[in-house]
Amino acid sequence: MARPEPDGGSAGSLTQEDVERFCWYELPVKSMAEPAEYPRILTALAELLQHAGRARAAAVRAAYRRAVDTSLVTPPDTDLLTWGPGMGIDEAVARSNASRLLEQALDDGTLVPSTRGYAAACITGFVAGPLG
Repeated sequence: MARPEPDGGSAGSLTQEDVERFCWYELPVKSMAEPAEYPRILTALAELLQHAGRARAAAVRAAYRRAVDTSLVTPPDTDLLTWGPGMGIDEAVARSNASRLLEQALDDGTLVPSTRGYAAACITGFVAGPLG
């Protein structure tokens, strides 16, 4: 018996485009979920899709995680703080604020990817900003 999805259809009826739209748009933009809940939601989605025989669609979730993990605006781990897969509201707010600071630094040219010292500058800016 196939597991039902919220609208009553089977998970096997989800297209790859449905999954991509959910991961990249509906979850972060339209849902009421906190960012700290995303890993748990996406893991459940991947398990549901694997169970329904939709391995390619399940791989979209992994691609989404890789994109987030390698994003230039993903805050780095520091000696003071290591980001984990589960966060409370305070950690989620700190991570979101750190991402905004990194994006602002990239936009104004303070941080330049692929230059010497980029990673150290990210950490220094992050510690001086949200953790300072």
